[in-house]
Amino acid sequence: RNIKMDKIQIENLKVFYPKYTKVCLDYMRDEFAPPPGTIGYVNGVDDMGTIHVNWQNGSSLGLVDGVDRFHVLSRPYKATAHIHSLGGKMEEITVIEKVGGNDYIVDYNGVKCHAIFNWFVCEYYADDIYTKVK
Repeated sequence: RNIKMDKIQIENLKVFYPKYTKVCLDYMRDEFAPPPGTIGYVNGVDDMGTIHVNWQNGSSLGLVDGVDRFHVLSRPYKATAHIHSLGGKMEEITVIEKVGGNDYIVDYNGVKCHAIFNWFVCEYYADDIYTKVK
């Protein structure tokens, strides 16, 4: 599991696997590996190139690109939203994933919460007061 990466490769990994990227494990050669099919969210990429993942089974074992096999299920993206705690003022959010017909999990300033998307005005509304997600 020891692969040496140069600085450019590591920076590329950080761009390609931003925080909240949703991944599915296909294979990891480690006795403590989560089972294949386990889903997790990238928490970051360190300066050695390890992709740190919070797995849904509670494990936090990191991935090594080129050694472990996994695939991306979804990537986060930036948008603006009306923020509840700001009285509806528009601010940037990170949309993490769609969890229902019109329900999204978003991050606003480090607070994960639910948001809805209004298709009539094409805007998100994030409730960072009453719908926080742990």
